Amino acid sequence: MKLSHFDFLQAELPHLYKMAARAERTSASNPAAALSDLKHAGDWLTMDIMKREERNTEGHDPYDRLAELEQMELLKPAFITLLRRLMMMDLRESELFLEAGTVKQCLYGIYDLTCWYYTTYVDDRFAAEPMYVAPTAGKGVLANQDNAEPAPGLTTTIEIDGALRDMVWEESTGLTGDTGSRQDERGGSYSGETLHRLRHGKGTYVWADGTKYEGVWYRDLEHGRGTKLFANGDRYTGQWREGCFHGKGTYEWADGTVYEGEWDNHFEHGRGRITYPDGTVRNGFWSYGEFVHTTDRLHGTMVQPGSTGV
Repeated sequence: MKLSHFDFLQAELPHLYKMAARAERTSASNPAAALSDLKHAGDWLTMDIMKREERNTEGHDPYDRLAELEQMELLKPAFITLLRRLMMMDLRESELFLEAGTVKQCLYGIYDLTCWYYTTYVDDRFAAEPMYVAPTAGKGVLANQDNAEPAPGLTTTIEIDGALRDMVWEESTGLTGDTGSRQDERGGSYSGETLHRLRHGKGTYVWADGTKYEGVWYRDLEHGRGTKLFANGDRYTGQWREGCFHGKGTYEWADGTVYEGEWDNHFEHGRGRITYPDGTVRNGFWSYGEFVHTTDRLHGTMVQPGSTGV
């Protein structure tokens, strides 16, 4: 009897198996503990892949290791994004606000990455099975493999009632399952569309502290376009991906500061414009939350002290 989707690791990679299987087992009951195991699994995979590729790992900062791994162009971009996301999650700050849906997304990603790792370095004949989580009789539940968002027209093969069937994704009609309101064990309340008891589609969630998100959800994560009003008075409106500001969006701080521009995994990243409460405006480029240079400097124009853009 299969106890875990990660059983294939048990003989050859017992240490990795222990972390991954425990994360799968506790992802719903104890998301914080599961996330800790997933972070350690991600670190282990990063280190071991680099060792197998004969790269030096001694004394390297974790972020430097990940940057080097990305430069090797060995992993799919989705795997690099997953590893970076796990690395950036701070368990000390996340535990009170962490939700099972966030951990499930990371669990799917680690499963895909371990399958790739096992096929590449252990057994090239290994055939990975889709990860199913609490399937309903008569329905197929497909994990978001490779962290790719299903798009209309995409063809895939899934198992339904024991038979393999070719399926084509279509544009959502909005009828993603039950629609209604409910409260959760953390004191939050949700009103909107669901899929297998996950927030999925259009909906509004209000946290216990008063923070409110209204927009599109994908498997319990903000994903698409939406607005989040934080309890401290801050507001973000724009594009989201897997629970993070990603794409184009506007963040308004309670003190009146406003950033309009591009985002990448919760960081200002790319072209943007920030306006301060005193009216000062800065146009330029950001790199993962850090202001890099003004638009004028990019074009080689000297910016005068005290002028807009400095």
